[in-house]
Amino acid sequence: MIEAGLRSLRWLRARSWWRPASLGRVLILPAALLAQRIAFGLPDLVESAYSRSLYPLVAHTLAWANAWFPLSVAEAIALAVLTWLMWRLVSRCRGRVATEPTLRPWLQRARAAAGRLALRTWIVAGWAFLAFLLLWGFNYARPPLATRLGLGTPEIEAPEVLELAGRAVAAANLDHRQLGISVDAASRLPMTLRELNAAIDARYQALRLPGDELGNLASPAKPLLSSTLFSYLGISGIYIPFTGEPSFNRLVPAVALPITVAHEKAHQRGITDEGEANLAAALACAGADDVYLRYAAHLYIGIVLVGAASRYAPHEAAEIWASLDGGPAADVDAIREFWDSYRSRATPLAAGINDAYLRSNRVPGGVQSYGRVVGLLVGLSRRGEVLASPAGRPW
Repeated sequence: MIEAGLRSLRWLRARSWWRPASLGRVLILPAALLAQRIAFGLPDLVESAYSRSLYPLVAHTLAWANAWFPLSVAEAIALAVLTWLMWRLVSRCRGRVATEPTLRPWLQRARAAAGRLALRTWIVAGWAFLAFLLLWGFNYARPPLATRLGLGTPEIEAPEVLELAGRAVAAANLDHRQLGISVDAASRLPMTLRELNAAIDARYQALRLPGDELGNLASPAKPLLSSTLFSYLGISGIYIPFTGEPSFNRLVPAVALPITVAHEKAHQRGITDEGEANLAAALACAGADDVYLRYAAHLYIGIVLVGAASRYAPHEAAEIWASLDGGPAADVDAIREFWDSYRSRATPLAAGINDAYLRSNRVPGGVQSYGRVVGLLVGLSRRGEVLASPAGRPW
């Protein structure tokens, strides 16, 4: 038994990963997971020490760095890494086959290489997850925006949803008439991307959502070169924590762009919950000076509220939807037809991966959290803070 133990010890000493320096790298992933677990138990400390102190410094630094590049830095890095990995894989395989024509030595080396690959993947995952937490991920542990707004979790009642949906549709009709285009025509974005970014940033700065310490960010939302792929995956936008870049699918219909950009910029401001990011986007655009941003917000609010109301009162919801003018209805059709044209087998797979990601960060309901905006809108409506004025402008 002693001899077997000595053999095991010699086997361990022959491996490099057990040594103190290597062992520290192996333990990074468990340590990061433990830090995340502790953070979820101390939301107020996370809010004060990270979300309102450290994170704004991180966000401003990343914003300054990536503002120099007109395209997505994250896409360029991902493409470079993928190309390098493919080159390494092909080079290794060719080299092994050329020097080892027989199968047995090649398989033995392949098994050893697989072990090294697994170890390196574990270490890289640890560093990546730790970077994710420090650069943005700890925001998942802060008190939710709903709590910071004093909304809690309001119960949804069909009459309230229907009434608010009717006001949103009426506001969308009014805004569309003020665009100066045909009443039955679908809309176009009447501004440049630079102007859209500036308008949304200015509105977030004026909105001053509780816990938002970022002010007027210089980092713009960037169009994704891989927008076709994201369309097939059913994704309209994504926030990249490692580079601090809000990015959007440049192929989506124009009327969806303001909410999409504002949603990703809400993530940039430390709002992690998808429903709360939808709420922040709706508030930012609905209160803007530009009529097109207000129109996009009111149409979005009308879509989600009518969709929610149709579960409880389908006939009343249909009547509200029928009151939509031709132009807004054409914009809704454009959105539906766009996503229908890209629907594929990859769409539910991407939704499943997103759901797993959200649940791993303790977002209640996973992808269903996108729909939480309905209850939040109802809560604000009760306080007279959404669609309260004749022009339908909140806050």
